Amino acid sequence: MDYTSIHIYGHLLSDDILHNIERDTNLLGNRQQDFGLDISTSAAIDYVWSSLRNDWRFFNERSGVNDPYGTRRSRDLIERLLQNFSVW
Repeated sequence: MDYTSIHIYGHLLSDDILHNIERDTNLLGNRQQDFGLDISTSAAIDYVWSSLRNDWRFFNERSGVNDPYGTRRSRDLIERLLQNFSVW
């Protein structure tokens, strides 16, 4: 699995260590209850994150080199982003 948010320099953490952390749900700090979030908060975070990813993908597909100033599409994306943050 690719870990796009983890940049490893000098091989301090190998892929097998990251895979073990990902798979072992009994590690302290790796369980849902360790984060102190109830299910509704976790579900809300998942919903907002997937919504933002879909908005970003849609924005990238629709925006092109013909829109150098980031007009309406950019404003729409930022408005949706800020609306999702205002939920918290």
